[in-house]
Amino acid sequence: SREMTRISQAVLKQFGAVGMQLCGNEQFLQTSKMLGKGMEGVVYLGFELSTGNCVAVKKMDASKGNLDKMERVVALLEKTEHPSIVKLHCVERGK
Repeated sequence: SREMTRISQAVLKQFGAVGMQLCGNEQFLQTSKMLGKGMEGVVYLGFELSTGNCVAVKKMDASKGNLDKMERVVALLEKTEHPSIVKLHCVERGK
């Protein structure tokens, strides 16, 4: 929609786009705006392109020996639906 395009352009102008990601049938735009950083990775502001909804894009480093833990967290989030827990849209393994 025109409104979504206007909002997307304003956000991109403020934060800058890092990249576009296709995961399943959904496309996400990741910005350079870091929302948080922890032991398991870094979380960036992103947008689901079909709806314009804000999403959190979490980048985790599997090389730190935490692959088993990451897989357990993903498995749990895939089964969880609760208003206080962030919805997992997709998982993409990096290169």
